[in-house]
Amino acid sequence: MPRPRRHLFALRFKFSAIAVCLATMADTWTHPSRGEDPGDRTTVTILTGSNERYKSAAVALSESLRQSGMANSIMELPSPRDKNAIESVRKQLGRESPRIVAASGEQAVNLALNTLPKAKIVWFMLPNAADARCVAEAHKFGNRAAGVAADPSPSDRLAWIKHVVPGTQRLVLLHSSATERVFASFVEAGKSIGVEVVGISVATGGFGEALKTVASKPCDGVLMIPDAKFYNSGTIQELILWGLRNKKPIWAFSPNLVKAGAFGGQWAEPTDVGLAAAKIVKSISSAERADRSALNYSSVVKSAVNSNTAERINVSFEDRIDQNVTVFGDAP
Repeated sequence: MPRPRRHLFALRFKFSAIAVCLATMADTWTHPSRGEDPGDRTTVTILTGSNERYKSAAVALSESLRQSGMANSIMELPSPRDKNAIESVRKQLGRESPRIVAASGEQAVNLALNTLPKAKIVWFMLPNAADARCVAEAHKFGNRAAGVAADPSPSDRLAWIKHVVPGTQRLVLLHSSATERVFASFVEAGKSIGVEVVGISVATGGFGEALKTVASKPCDGVLMIPDAKFYNSGTIQELILWGLRNKKPIWAFSPNLVKAGAFGGQWAEPTDVGLAAAKIVKSISSAERADRSALNYSSVVKSAVNSNTAERINVSFEDRIDQNVTVFGDAP
């Protein structure tokens, strides 16, 4: 099977919009002002933000529930700037009082938790979920919230890195005050496979200083997480170029960044996250008593490497990847 090729430094940091066929979902998608029968407490309400990735995950979850005979409706949140519309959604949720709410994105999760104190909340598509309120403060909600992160698990990411570049022993992870628990989870995951994960906290506006600190420490690469506190198109480009100059692999969290020049990366597709969340909803609905962790991950993880970057930093990977790994970059 031919592998997709891309030019190395396209540097377009845009997530591909995922097609969502709303026309075929006419009996599932509802407007905040038109819910299903308020008396139907057996229906699962799926609350989603307007981001296309959130909606794609919500549709996958909805279809999985319907295939299992579980009625559900999708409610898309309006812009957070529209306070009146948000209040309308909150009131509708309060009237309908569903027993189970699946919520995609931080805004939807917090709205559900605050509006429905007795409902079971299944959250999904939260990046850096270990630091999300529904996980970090799970005890405050009576452990009634569980869900699926938007990202692969730290264990999966580190195991793949170690497989692709077996000599990896020390990775630097840049983080902020908003992702301290995520950093800690990588530190813990690395212990069992002999990978030390060293954190460097990035102060506001201090990415350049943080990168100087990275350069001053011995490491076998830099591990990226989707921390919007300091990662943007400019700082990402700066990090990728630093990796090329210093011949260090940059391990990214999306295919777009690998296309742009990061050595490799892993991510979870929204549809796979939605399907994983559907399993939790079904478990709760059937009163299954199996232990459920508050924080779960999709078992389906996508991977990619950049052949041009590999050549420039003198790292070989050809005998350690299979046909499931996407290879970007022009042929040498």
